[in-house]
Amino acid sequence: QLFSSVLLVPVGLAIGFKCFRGRFRFELLKEAMVFCWPFVPTLLVAWVIGLSDRIFLAHFATQSELGVYGMAYKIASGYILVMGAYHTAYLPRFYQLANSKDQAGALPQLKHEATNNVLLHLGLLVIAVMWSHEVVTWFLADKYANVTHILRMLFFSHLFAAIPAVTFTVALMQAKKTKLNMYAAISAAVINVVLNAILIPAYAMYGAAMATVASMIALFLIQYQASKRGYFIPIPWKVMGVALPVIVALVLVFTFYIERHMIMSLVLKMLIS
Repeated sequence: QLFSSVLLVPVGLAIGFKCFRGRFRFELLKEAMVFCWPFVPTLLVAWVIGLSDRIFLAHFATQSELGVYGMAYKIASGYILVMGAYHTAYLPRFYQLANSKDQAGALPQLKHEATNNVLLHLGLLVIAVMWSHEVVTWFLADKYANVTHILRMLFFSHLFAAIPAVTFTVALMQAKKTKLNMYAAISAAVINVVLNAILIPAYAMYGAAMATVASMIALFLIQYQASKRGYFIPIPWKVMGVALPVIVALVLVFTFYIERHMIMSLVLKMLIS
């Protein structure tokens, strides 16, 4: 990471000097520091949520289960990678509308785009959870067979982490309510550690996955409530309320029945995709 960052510095500087001109202003640095310092504990909290389950698993589960869980987490990060690229592309669009003078037109457009963003994330979730079985059985050894169930649970947790990045979390940033976002993240980290302590000794890697899903849902709801104090953009709760149970039911049907019949499973998954 160090070497790659060092190699990217001249590239970033070259692009910066090509695209921007200006002078250094300390008052802007001061404003930026006030805005940004809450991100430091927020990022530390992200490490807590991302790694505390592994620490508990190391004490309360076998090395085999820890390896299976780690593999599932690594594969599931592909969802975050894809959506992270989309978020990077979309955020300038959000800020363009959020900072426009015509807020009477911008707010309905942002609400419409929030619905589209939620649908996009749900669509990717459907693809990810459906094809998890094939990814695991075709590309991993038999000892990783249990990765499928953990992987699907982690995809759901990543959904609740990804949607806010283009809806109400970014709205908190627009309103410069970074402290509220920090408090929400700290609350989720506490919930995550408590749930890990309760669930992992009883259910091992499945408990870790359940704790991750529950803490991400908690963070999702806390951030949504906090966003009402900022540049509030409503999200389509009815769409999520219908889609999520349908996706869960789809996963259960495929897991316990359809995936036992390979040809039928592949045909149905291709049709749905």
